[in-house]
Amino acid sequence: MPAGAGRGGPDAGPPPLRADVTAPGAGEAEVPGRQRDRRRGVHQRHPPGGGRGAAASRRRLTAVDRRVRWPECVNARDLGGLPAAGGFTRSGWLFRSDTLARPSAAGVGAVQAAGVTTVIDLRDGPLRRRDPLPFGDAGPRVAALPLLPADFPLPVALDGGYERALDAALGQVAPIVREIVDAPDGVIFHCHSGTGRTGTVAALLLALASVPGELIGADYLLSLENEAAPWRDVEAARGVVPGLLAHLDTAYGGAEGYLLRAGVNAATLERLRERLRERLVTAAR
Repeated sequence: MPAGAGRGGPDAGPPPLRADVTAPGAGEAEVPGRQRDRRRGVHQRHPPGGGRGAAASRRRLTAVDRRVRWPECVNARDLGGLPAAGGFTRSGWLFRSDTLARPSAAGVGAVQAAGVTTVIDLRDGPLRRRDPLPFGDAGPRVAALPLLPADFPLPVALDGGYERALDAALGQVAPIVREIVDAPDGVIFHCHSGTGRTGTVAALLLALASVPGELIGADYLLSLENEAAPWRDVEAARGVVPGLLAHLDTAYGGAEGYLLRAGVNAATLERLRERLRERLVTAAR
């Protein structure tokens, strides 16, 4: 267990994470690409007993249903379908995962079938050389962009480690953002277990998209449900995202301030926001 990963015995299991998120607006709202979202793991349903009335027909997205079940990947999920400013995060475009060094031919095929054209490897050089990715020339483009310096202690500690990771990553983030913005189609970013480095990048991107903090935290906690997680201390893990977001606000003025200080220009930030979100569209009746 990493330093600072809680005190006392292990928890019996992860907390209930299946919390429905109600979309803003009434039943008139439609989200572009919802049929695609359903196919790729974002579930949309009406509340029990609902008719066509405004209150009863509000659409809900269930965070746990964003998980992607690719062969040999145990911590992969779509970052789409979460409420964001003016709509939802875009589905079927941006994915987070544990290492992609394990997938067989079937796993590689599944990643490509999801429309992924860019893989961002957040691991450091020694780990990449030890466990190379299985993508050949015909596969997605691989961008090796370590998030953290080689001497940063891993796994990222639950007690203050993510705040330190944010600070340490300040000089590494801009190329990652540019890869995401310039990608021709789907993007996946990963580290080893898909929790520390991957969780830091995911929280930063979701915060930029104005996803509520409690939902960013719920996304992070989904990693406790798989065997790749290097820790199982639920109570310590619950404090990770609130601490990270508080540090982001206090030290940098939020996700935008952090990325600007990291060297991402305002035009690139706006393009990133546009790619991260899909707007709600009111259907004519």
